[in-house]
Amino acid sequence: MITKALKREGKETLAQWGVRLDDEAWEKLDAYGAAVLEFNKKTNLTAAKTPEEIVNRHLLDSLAPLAAWEGQSPNSILDVGSGGGFVGVCLKIALPNARVTLLESVYRKIGFLNWTTARLALKGIDVRHARAIEDTGAWAPLGSGGAQGPEETPAPFDLVTARALAPLDRARRLTEPFVKQGGIAMIFQSDPIEGSFAYRLPGEEKDRHLARFAKEKETL
Repeated sequence: MITKALKREGKETLAQWGVRLDDEAWEKLDAYGAAVLEFNKKTNLTAAKTPEEIVNRHLLDSLAPLAAWEGQSPNSILDVGSGGGFVGVCLKIALPNARVTLLESVYRKIGFLNWTTARLALKGIDVRHARAIEDTGAWAPLGSGGAQGPEETPAPFDLVTARALAPLDRARRLTEPFVKQGGIAMIFQSDPIEGSFAYRLPGEEKDRHLARFAKEKETL
C-alpha cells in the first residue's frame, strides 16, 4: 500500500518534525493503511480512497503528537473518539511500549478496531466501546444496541488525543479531565490558538495545528 515514493516522502516529513520510525513500524503502518482501505469498501471509516490520501492525510497527521510532545515518550495514551484508529493505532505502532486505549462510541467502528489490532498483533492496546463524559474523566460503556452502562473512571493518562471529535471547547471538556498531573491533552485543529503546535503535511500549503492543554504537576 505504501509505495517507495510515499515512504520516502513520509520519512522526510517525519524527519522535519524530529520523528523517526523503524522498519517494523513502517511495515505495520502499511498493513494498517491497507486494512483501512479494505474495510472501507464495506463500511465508511474515512473519505480517503487512495494510498496517498491514507498516508499523507491520516497516517502522518496521526503522528504529529510525537513532534509536539516534549520530554520522555508517554507511557499511557488515550485516544477519544478513535474512529477507525486514527490517531491511537498509529501512536501505538510508533510507541510499541506505550499502553494505548481507544475510546469509540460507534459499534461498527469498534468491530474494525478489534479486527485490525488483532491482525496487527498489537499488544498493550485496549479497545473500549464507550462514550466520554464531559468534565469528569470518566466514560460510559455502551452495549451493541447503544445501551449505556455504569460510568467508569480509569487511571489518568500521560497523553490524551482527539481528532475530528467536536468543536475545541467541547473537545477540551471531553479530553482534559483524563490527563494526569504532568500530562497533556492534544486536540487537532485547523487554526492556531495560543500555545498550539504548528506542522505541515506533504502537498499542503497551510499549517495544521495541535492545541495543547497541559496539566501541571502539583507542587508543595
